[in-house]
Amino acid sequence: MGHSGGLTRRAWLAATAATGFGGLAFAADAPLDITIANQDGSGTHILTALMLDQHEFERAGLRPKFNFIFGAPQILDSLASGKSDVCMASGCNAVIASIAEGAPFRLLAGANQRIVQAIFSAKPDIRTLKDLEGRRVGTGPRGQLIHQIIVAAMLKQGADPSKVDFVNLGSSATIFKAVVRGEIDAGSGEADVYENQAKYGVHVLEHGVLWDELPDY
Repeated sequence: MGHSGGLTRRAWLAATAATGFGGLAFAADAPLDITIANQDGSGTHILTALMLDQHEFERAGLRPKFNFIFGAPQILDSLASGKSDVCMASGCNAVIASIAEGAPFRLLAGANQRIVQAIFSAKPDIRTLKDLEGRRVGTGPRGQLIHQIIVAAMLKQGADPSKVDFVNLGSSATIFKAVVRGEIDAGSGEADVYENQAKYGVHVLEHGVLWDELPDY
């Protein structure tokens, strides 16, 4: 997402870098300095590292700097203030709401079009989404992506999210660490830890694999 208006070379290059179409070369032009705001989560850091390692930004004619920021409202502030030029990876719910209210943003492309989170617990008696009622569950800010998808999954399975004590801990990486340490009863983690549940002493809840449970989110 970036500022609205005509799709400038800057916006086009950013969009092609973000969507994997960066194979288009702009060798005749000097590299374009661009500041990219990204959600400060483990998945985003991994994606950025892979793109740098594969020289995707170079191939698209970009010389990027990164602002890793927690929270979609803070990312939008960074874009609106000019501190960042484009956002490569963040939940889109906040930007859609902002556009509806007249904010000067534009969605350029889609990425991570399926959810990358699952719901984990280290407590042996917490096995289902219904078991989250009356428990402390780690999320991000209320109304933002992680909170929304946990609520949506619970409602789909007939569980009552109003009976959950949601604890705002920030990113999925921070939440998952709190799950592993037993500081909360359950919370989200991303796909990068899904195959290592035994290593971390956690298990994913029934219907808690959110890329399967909420495929149309």
